[in-house]
Amino acid sequence: MKRNTAILIVILIFAFLIVAFFLSLFLISYYLEEKLPEKGMLAITLSGVMEEERLEIPFLRRAPLTMKEFWLALEKAVNDRRIEGLYLKLSFLGIGPAKAQEIVDNLKRFRSKGKRVIIYSETMGNIEYMIASAGDRIYLNPSGVLFLNGLASQTVFLKKTLDKLGIKAELEHIAEYKTASNTFTEEKFTPAHQEMMNSLMDSIFDNFVHTISEGRKKKPEEVKALIDRGPFTAPDALKEGLVDNLLYEDEVLKEVKEKNLIKIKPYLKSWQFTGGKKIAVLYALGSINLGESGIDPIFGGYVMGSESMRRIMKEIAEDNFIKGVVMRIDSPGGSATASDIILRSAKNIKSKKPLVVSMSDVAGSGGYWIATESDWIIAQPSTLTASIGVIGGKFCLKGFYDKLGITMEVVKRGRFSDMFSDYRELTEEEKEKIRKEIAWIYEEFKKRVINCRKIKLEEVERIGKGRVWTGEQAKNLKLVDQLGGLNEAIKKVKELAKIPEKEEVEIVFYPKRKTIYEKLLSMEAFNDIPAEWKNILSFIVSSSNYKPQPYLLMPFIIKIN
Repeated sequence: MKRNTAILIVILIFAFLIVAFFLSLFLISYYLEEKLPEKGMLAITLSGVMEEERLEIPFLRRAPLTMKEFWLALEKAVNDRRIEGLYLKLSFLGIGPAKAQEIVDNLKRFRSKGKRVIIYSETMGNIEYMIASAGDRIYLNPSGVLFLNGLASQTVFLKKTLDKLGIKAELEHIAEYKTASNTFTEEKFTPAHQEMMNSLMDSIFDNFVHTISEGRKKKPEEVKALIDRGPFTAPDALKEGLVDNLLYEDEVLKEVKEKNLIKIKPYLKSWQFTGGKKIAVLYALGSINLGESGIDPIFGGYVMGSESMRRIMKEIAEDNFIKGVVMRIDSPGGSATASDIILRSAKNIKSKKPLVVSMSDVAGSGGYWIATESDWIIAQPSTLTASIGVIGGKFCLKGFYDKLGITMEVVKRGRFSDMFSDYRELTEEEKEKIRKEIAWIYEEFKKRVINCRKIKLEEVERIGKGRVWTGEQAKNLKLVDQLGGLNEAIKKVKELAKIPEKEEVEIVFYPKRKTIYEKLLSMEAFNDIPAEWKNILSFIVSSSNYKPQPYLLMPFIIKIN
């Protein structure tokens, strides 16, 4: 009895210490909250991987700014009389050209109110310079380098690697442009794959050049000629008119009056949206899977769970104070079944209130499937979208097991019960079953595009086949309705909900962020693995089981350097 009492006391003390620890963190942050200057420039640093939203609270580490936080800060600052301008420090960013364009659009809107934007960087790459071109002044460190030397996309093919390991990718796809499986089944580009990649690169590069040309007031031909001579040392960048001066950061800080700088974190804490009517912004991020949303416990990265999304979207649909919804998608797709469950929930929202889709860097395949049941679709010119196609199959690891000396015996009942075993190859009859299944899903995908986008079957057949399009191309093909970002999406929702454009509304964000406790229960050991490799590894793991499912997936690596 005494022993049990002692154990209980120890547990209570331990629990008390944990509560006291987290309470002290809260109180410290509360009492040490910075006092904001009465007037000054907003100071923001952009660096690293910028996610759309952080779905969990960072624990004992400094996390990069999110796209949501950047948007919120400028949305407030644009009409805040205290904010005289923006001091934006740029370091190397892990974002795509669509997110970069979103940042550019926000900077242009900020400047349209007569507020200046000062850019400083120690060294810039292509994406950073694209953003910097939207500023009033660009200052580069005197010893820095401007890596303005064009865009390149490098595609990885793993067939020879899998051959050496004794792994065979038995993957079927519809159709010739559905190249996600090519990573595992090909040694180089197929003609269709190469055609698609060149088309995407042309569109993205043209928008990249246009953005810089407009920002720096140079002709597109002049910008292209400069790109072909890059990269540039700091003196050469100044000589060519690509930057406005070469300064160290302390010199820039003198110009922007460092003591009056307003840091973004305390600035965001000091303000919230107000208004009677509500607009919901629902983030649909990461690979799409059945079940709950969260962080992939093995490879990191967000997972968009169909059950979590169904539950959240039901809550949004039934909230009478929410007058319209923006679904912000940044997803390469995933499970066909999970995508359709989410689509069903989107249809339920649409039946009760306006639903507008805003696309980020990627909204393709399953990411496009879930967008079709909306009133309006908005994408950035360089968003990667569509990819109307399907892949399915499995990986056979028999040769790999043989190399490790692993043997297996199977006892089965049912002719095809071990069809998805990773210890043997598919028979021709089993391959035909998979082809039939993915062909059925492809037909369903086309039906949704035909019915929701009002595009004729013949046209869907032409623009489908698994082909990825940029947002600009997709608009011309009627796969999206408008080019723009989150601001345009909110404006459109208000219009559809018959809310006057100038009327203030409260923006509410979904899903809610995870608590520190929930974050402690998640695994993040693999968060440093590059995103494109996480996708590849996660697909291999999910496909190497007895019950694989058809996938609506974008090509794994379309990364612009």
